[in-house]
Amino acid sequence: MTKDKLSGDFWAGLLSPLILGVLLIAMSPLLILRAWMLTLMWGWYLVPAFGLEPLRLIYAFGILLILGFLRGRPPSQKDEKFLAAALISLLASAAILGMAWIGTFFI
Repeated sequence: MTKDKLSGDFWAGLLSPLILGVLLIAMSPLLILRAWMLTLMWGWYLVPAFGLEPLRLIYAFGILLILGFLRGRPPSQKDEKFLAAALISLLASAAILGMAWIGTFFI
């Protein structure tokens, strides 16, 4: 092995946890927003329909983490793709929440 190969492996190994940490920090607000949206929709639809208890934010957060784990789609590590995907996800989440809110008028 050459010195350059060892150097590249060292920096790649060092930066991997850093990249993962940045991705987690960047994804956290979106995940918290989605958890809040889940608690709203749970209260709008499942509580009155099935007599369930309201869903607390921490449980909604956990449910979303489990669903994300089961889907098994890791986030992209390219900045421009990640930001575009995060924006699209945010807009899709807002659209879903808006449609769910409109649906409450027909209950």
